[in-house]
Amino acid sequence: MPLHGEGLLAIWHRVTPEMDLEYNDWHTREHLPERVGIEGFRTGRRYVDDTAEQPVYLTLYVGRSSDSFASPAYLERLNAPTAWTQRVQPSFRDFVRSAYDVTHSVGLGVGAALGVVTVDLSQETFDHESETALSLLDREGVCGVHCAKNTAVTESYRTAETDLRADSANPAPTALILVEATSRSVVTEAISGYSSSTVLDLAVHIDEGDI
Repeated sequence: MPLHGEGLLAIWHRVTPEMDLEYNDWHTREHLPERVGIEGFRTGRRYVDDTAEQPVYLTLYVGRSSDSFASPAYLERLNAPTAWTQRVQPSFRDFVRSAYDVTHSVGLGVGAALGVVTVDLSQETFDHESETALSLLDREGVCGVHCAKNTAVTESYRTAETDLRADSANPAPTALILVEATSRSVVTEAISGYSSSTVLDLAVHIDEGDI
């Protein structure tokens, strides 16, 4: 289905192995509902790529706009981490977070798997790649395609949560193409023409109507 907002917050990271089970419990029971309960946040999803030796997690939040991810309400929450958050977040590794402006979003339903294409493009090339990606919706099993460009809104602040973890020195992608489908195999085939891509499985999805 189309994303229910014009802003997207993408967060990538790993978790130290001994905290992996607790991380998943915390993120499902406390963290996602907490975030989606913030004004301007619409939905939250956690994905996982467990094909690597250590799982890689991707959390996507959809907001009314990218400004939702620098709002006073969000910053207040970031500066008042719960006791459980203080226990879990020091286990994060390779943490990268960035906000994006959604430029295109089409589809029906939420896919069981997500293909993430990271791109570093000029406006002209991004428009061309977006048009090409949107045509993937014609493939059997593909149920959503979303395109987004980076905004620096999250790079202007440090918070109490920032100090809990070791942020990555790796820069966030300047643009994303997201392809949702009914299975990992469908997504893998759909994005096979892209050189920089990852396929992840949906772990949990929460929208503002669930809390």
